[in-house]
Amino acid sequence: MPTAPTGYSRLQIALHWPVFALIAQKYILKDAVSAAWDQVTDGPEAGFDLLVRAHAAGGALAMIFALVRMRRAQG
Repeated sequence: MPTAPTGYSRLQIALHWPVFALIAQKYILKDAVSAAWDQVTDGPEAGFDLLVRAHAAGGALAMIFALVRMRRAQG
């Protein structure tokens, strides 16, 4: 039977603060995403918005970091 880990790995510690920063960035950019969504639902075509792209990219990166962290915690 495998033994339980005694603490966090270096990778888990290293990924903790970047994930925190990415989640904070998503909170900061939520108004831009909300405005873009309102634009889409009101009918006019939504244009390119760098803040919305940054919000989406930050979410994808946070998810990748979290998956890497969880995967490394298992093995």
